[in-house]
Order: sequence, then structure tokens, then C-alpha cells
Amino acid sequence: MTSSTPAKRKITVRKQPTQERAKAKVEHILASTKTLLIEDGLDKLTTNHIAKAAGMSVGSLYQYFPNKQSVINELFRRWLTGVISIVEGFSEQNVGALSLEEFVDAIMALVYGEDDGTQMQYELELGKAMLLYPELNEVERLHGEKMGQLVADILEKMKINAPRDTLVKLGHYIYGLNDLSEHLAWSNKCDREQSLLWQRETVLTLLKMYPS
Repeated sequence: MTSSTPAKRKITVRKQPTQERAKAKVEHILASTKTLLIEDGLDKLTTNHIAKAAGMSVGSLYQYFPNKQSVINELFRRWLTGVISIVEGFSEQNVGALSLEEFVDAIMALVYGEDDGTQMQYELELGKAMLLYPELNEVERLHGEKMGQLVADILEKMKINAPRDTLVKLGHYIYGLNDLSEHLAWSNKCDREQSLLWQRETVLTLLKMYPS
């Protein structure tokens, strides 16, 4: 009797590169895919498009990634790892000396920087991938747990007067506002500048509820 349970997609890198040439190919594939996501979106992404953009055959692409989901998975993981690194680096600074306004402005400048909209578009497409590929949900869940703890660490250093569990919840909420801001901006329900302004004021209002 055959099982009706669908087989899990393989979403990991097929070949872990060890030689510099192979590593360079993987990086080129990922960079090409990122450009395609920004310019054409996830809906139009195929392995044929990725291979063409990377200047290789589909067969050569499959030596490193078994399908487009595995390419997206690697980009998704790298994106989340980069976010963690940014927040950890910020936490190591003298955040306790910042006022609430300085803290909010600094963290938003760190996250959004001088983005001309391409990074936000890229992150939006990766967000779509999480909805399309359930395998990524657990990756995102663990990332969210880590982010909540990291932001809570920063709030503790800033002497925000709240219990640890409340600080963690605040951390989750503050981080979640980033996703909301991006969604509103790219669904044309709110322009980006207005969305970021409201995000800033929301975070300030929340933190002022727990004066140091």
C-alpha cells in the first residue's frame, strides 16, 4: 500500500563546496538569484531563470542546488543570520548611554540604512517564500525567538523597567513591526516614509510605558 503523504522537498545545498572555485560558483548562483528576486519576484523564479542569470546550464546548477527551493532556503538562512549579526553588533555598543529617541533612531538606521527600496523588496520576496515553503517556518520561528531575546538584552542594558518576560515580548513586538512596515509599504497601503514614521512613534510609545 502506498502512502498518501507527500515527500518532503530537499531544500538544502546538494554539494557543500570546499574548493575556492566551487565556493565562488555557489556565491554567484545566490547573487544571481537575489537579483532575480528583486527584479522579477518569487512568482517568476525558476531554475532555468537562475541558471541563465548565473551563466550556466541547469545541470551545472543542480550540482549545487537540487531545486529552486534549496536556493531560496540558503538565501533565507543567510538573510536571517545577517539580521542577527547586526543586532548582536548593536547590542555590544554602549546602548545604555542612549536616550529612547536615540536608541530608536539608531536601530532603525541600522536596519534600514540607505536602502533605496531594493533590500526591502528582497526581504518581501523572502517573506513570500516562507509562506510558500512551510519548511522555512521552523527556521523563522527559531529566528524570532532569538530576536526576542536579543532585543530584550538591549532593553535591559537601557534599564527599561519591566520584567524579563515582558522585555522579551516587547522584543518580539518591536521586531514584528518591521515586517508590518514592509508589508504595508509594498502592498501600496501606506507609503514607506509614513510607515517608518509610525513604526518609530509606536516603539517610542511602547518603551515610554516602562520608564527607567
